[in-house]
Amino acid sequence: MPTSAEQIDELIAAGNDWQAQALALLTDRVAHQQAYEALANNLVGVVKSQMEFTATVDPDEVAPTNVEGGTFTAIHSAINAAPAASLVKLTLLSDKVYDLTTCTISGRTVEFTKSGAGANPVIKPLASLYQVTSNVLAGFQIKTAGGVYLNDVDVDFTAAKVDAGLPWSAALRGLIRFDRGIRVDVKLRNSYVTAGADVSAIADCASASIVRASFLDSTFDGAVYGVHNLGVSGGVAIVANSGVTTLNGGAIVNNATGLGTNLLMS
Repeated sequence: MPTSAEQIDELIAAGNDWQAQALALLTDRVAHQQAYEALANNLVGVVKSQMEFTATVDPDEVAPTNVEGGTFTAIHSAINAAPAASLVKLTLLSDKVYDLTTCTISGRTVEFTKSGAGANPVIKPLASLYQVTSNVLAGFQIKTAGGVYLNDVDVDFTAAKVDAGLPWSAALRGLIRFDRGIRVDVKLRNSYVTAGADVSAIADCASASIVRASFLDSTFDGAVYGVHNLGVSGGVAIVANSGVTTLNGGAIVNNATGLGTNLLMS
């Protein structure tokens, strides 16, 4: 049966459309393949960016980058910028004081390391009011699990009350903020911890919380404990220590009567 010229033109047009679609699919496949290969080649970098976060914190930096590998002016800003549950490595500069406001760890492990040949950098928790009933000190809020490691970094708990007429909170004066059912790892190496007459602590322990602490070549000076049992049942602490100095009422733990029950200490 003869085919008209119009039918031939339609067949040619349909063939061209099919060819264009096939080329488009091929182009998409090539682009997707290239994207996959680029991702595969950088897989280590992609995974690292979610598992490890590094930054330098300098309170005097005038132009912080506020990105991974860069500079921040505040500890809480650097921690908040890191992925949840990542290892956060923060470098603090010698001879500088870092005012600390409360920040949430969210499963992260935060490791502080000193840079420079001068005196240890100092983390100083700031004071604030809690529900207009008591004074509290800033700290690291764990929320389920996390870790805080201090290497050649000091802690100063001597901030004054915001309201001198109100007491300090008994439970909110630890560098590791108390919460129910948390698990926390804490390490001090070559750290000097200072407190005044009011009790402070590196980590509080109570109410089904678990604290694993390591204190090496460090000093507790004043009314400060490495691990503070808040007197609420259910907390467990494992404390390893070596080369620790205690001065002016400082102690590694506040209560040795729980040894073998809810406290193990080397």
